[in-house]
Amino acid sequence: MATFTDPRADAAEAAEAVRGLAHALRADDQPDDIYDVLGELLLLTRRLTDVSGQLAAKLEHHRPLATDDRGNTAAGSAAVNDAVQRLAQAATHLDQAETSMNLASEAAARIAWQATPPASSATRYVGIVFLQGEEADRALGMIDLRGPESAIDHLTGYDVGSETVDAALENGYVYD
Repeated sequence: MATFTDPRADAAEAAEAVRGLAHALRADDQPDDIYDVLGELLLLTRRLTDVSGQLAAKLEHHRPLATDDRGNTAAGSAAVNDAVQRLAQAATHLDQAETSMNLASEAAARIAWQATPPASSATRYVGIVFLQGEEADRALGMIDLRGPESAIDHLTGYDVGSETVDAALENGYVYD
């Protein structure tokens, strides 16, 4: 729960809440939630812009107390300048993120989600080829060097159409 008085605790809680959101999005399969989540994230970007400005003002306010580790006030003041400039850059990026988030929200508002298709129409996958040893290492190496598309192109050479599907069905190499 936000304290409204302890910025460290509130910042830590906000970071943890965003982490929780990332995990919840992986677990959630309800497209209806997307628009509402976008709206909340839009508010978050606006609030982060405000926080950036407040941090910059706080740095400026406390500038007379700033030094480096050796007590050098000029170095401390220069660090305040650098931090304030970086916060201004962050605010600019957050403004851009807010604009993009707003456009995404507007686009999501135009989506009418259909009911989830029945379980009987679930996608099923068949095993095309089982590779091991050097053959598997070669396919994995392609992914590392040229990306998954190159490995997929290579592996399509093992697919002989309906014969492959029939063999997979006969041998039980079918997966949800």
